[in-house]
Amino acid sequence: MSKNISDEFDPFRVVVSFASEADNADWFFETFSGIGLRFDLGDDNSSHRNRIRALSPRVLEAYESLSQEAKLAAANSATGSFLSRIQQLEQNPNYLKKFPQFQGFSDRMLKNFQKIGWGFQDDRLVTLEPQIREMFFPKDSQWDAFVVIRGIIEKAKSELMVVDPFCDREIFTILQTSSARPKMVRLLCRNKPDDLKAEAKKFCEQHSEMCIEVRTSSDFHDRFLVVDQATCIHIGASINHAGSRAFMISAVEDKSNRDALIKVVNEAWTTGVPV
Repeated sequence: MSKNISDEFDPFRVVVSFASEADNADWFFETFSGIGLRFDLGDDNSSHRNRIRALSPRVLEAYESLSQEAKLAAANSATGSFLSRIQQLEQNPNYLKKFPQFQGFSDRMLKNFQKIGWGFQDDRLVTLEPQIREMFFPKDSQWDAFVVIRGIIEKAKSELMVVDPFCDREIFTILQTSSARPKMVRLLCRNKPDDLKAEAKKFCEQHSEMCIEVRTSSDFHDRFLVVDQATCIHIGASINHAGSRAFMISAVEDKSNRDALIKVVNEAWTTGVPV
């Protein structure tokens, strides 16, 4: 079954939706201006509902202008800020008596996150178990691709193998923003391995809990992620360009194909040239 990734999978939009539902323009403004977004403030003299209606598209426009990494930071900050405010109010019985609509408000928001594959743990957004069979990404869906690939990588508990002929520093951006800290990361590439090794060395100096090895091989054309020698994901584009053009991500579900792929990947690693 194909699944089309679109803006509805962006947790920031969930925060905007619930901040709008709270029907308090001051909270809305403080939530999004407080994380550094710049947008037109609108008319302070109009009603809360009208102010929020005017501010929402401006907030989303400011958010869309950010880089991928900045979007994640903005979504994290906005979620933490708004959830903290709501959870404090939920603990005030006098407030809930006056505004019963806020009873269970934060739980409902978190459940909406879960519906699109997100959770909020330890003051940060995390991707939940991805139900990947086949996912289609249209052209210019770089952010969605980044999020899904990071979600796959976050499932690595002990080992991650990246098979990508054109693997580059983008993999370290994903590892940096991921909650996963596998002990071993193996990068099997073909293009510019010396640059990749230098980047890996610097990354490991800061993240000593991980060991990253780089080897080259010309055995593969396609790109794969192998997680803990058990899960295999086929990626139809190099990770550094994923989403710039239409492509697909799919799980290798057939056991015989999965076992064969893991075997060949391990053999290619063994015979690959250490960098």
